Amino acid sequence: MIKKIILWFLCIAWAISIFCFSNQPATESNDTSLGFTQHLVLFLDKIDVIDLSDNPEIAETEILNIAEKINNLIRKLAHFGIYMIFGILVFLLLKCYCESKNAVIPALIICLIYAISDEIHQLFIPGRSGKILDVGIDFMGSLTGVFLVFILCFLLRKKEC
Repeated sequence: MIKKIILWFLCIAWAISIFCFSNQPATESNDTSLGFTQHLVLFLDKIDVIDLSDNPEIAETEILNIAEKINNLIRKLAHFGIYMIFGILVFLLLKCYCESKNAVIPALIICLIYAISDEIHQLFIPGRSGKILDVGIDFMGSLTGVFLVFILCFLLRKKEC
């Protein structure tokens, strides 16, 4: 019973988080992701994946240039990852009420409906637009999450939540 309550809470909290991200105006959303991407570029420099200039003024310009180039990719990966986690949570919740094999399709339908509603929601946010591509990326993330957990459950032969 406690697992069901926790999973309900996590699913609802995750859905609210997605809603809050989508509720940000375009400039705020882009500033948030660009800031994250700049930190990612700094991290990649620290672990020697990329090599930034030792001159702080040049490095700052390099960081911004690299971040601007990869920001869109990072945003799409975030869509994928956020919905992968959502798919996992929804699948685990539904698995509490039925067998794993019977939870796959309903979990995917719920995630797809939420992804569509999320993009429709963005149509009403300043500077944002709903994109079919984003629905596809979101759904692929959900599909990946659901099937990863389904396969894991199958391999572990667990039927209870």
